[in-house]
Amino acid sequence: MRDYRGKRMDTGEWVYGYLALPNPKVCRVYEVNDAAIGYQTSAKTGYLFHAVLPETVGQYTGVNAAILWEELTEAQKKAFYDSVKSEDGVTIKYDKIEAVKHLWKALPIYEGDIVEAVLMDGIHRGFSWGRHVVVFDQGAFCLKDRRGQITPMCNYSANVKFKVLGNIWDNPEIMEGSADA
Repeated sequence: MRDYRGKRMDTGEWVYGYLALPNPKVCRVYEVNDAAIGYQTSAKTGYLFHAVLPETVGQYTGVNAAILWEELTEAQKKAFYDSVKSEDGVTIKYDKIEAVKHLWKALPIYEGDIVEAVLMDGIHRGFSWGRHVVVFDQGAFCLKDRRGQITPMCNYSANVKFKVLGNIWDNPEIMEGSADA
């Protein structure tokens, strides 16, 4: 089962977990058109559900965002290196490239995110295909530009990574200001 996210109705905070649609046996407090995100708090307490704004619910795409090593702050680099030291406390287990691969895994991309597709290697390293909104269309996660053109995420080559710029609920101005998207 894939993870979902949504904005809580009461606080506006993003919550992450499983999607729970109205079901009299599970979510008695929700109206017909409401949705909830649930996650397990512990084996003893079971699941905790939060009512979320249905329009903000987005599924995890299975793709993770890229962070260029150069974009990290010194504190982030130090924290990463501290997390990958071996038992002797001195030897680093991963080189810089492996460090970046490790960081990609920590940044999931969800429906509704605004991303930029960036070429990560070769002579055109850093080339951008512009800003797009992540959508689910015809059975695939896709990128939709401002003109409405939709391209499946899987059509991008392996040397293209996605950088999350924001999302359409918290940062709609990112797409509005984009001439290329």
